[in-house]
Amino acid sequence: MLLSCFTTKSTDNESIKYESVPNPAGENEVVLNEEGQETTLNTGDPASF
Repeated sequence: MLLSCFTTKSTDNESIKYESVPNPAGENEVVLNEEGQETTLNTGDPASF
């Protein structure tokens, strides 16, 4: 399992850290972003539908 954190700057100069979350489709399923690139899900992403 791959674990990592993502950091994004907010408008008031605070760092917000996002943690990786498991893929609801299963570990062996690839997650693609809007550009078709492989990516991981994290706590900053919108909830799955």
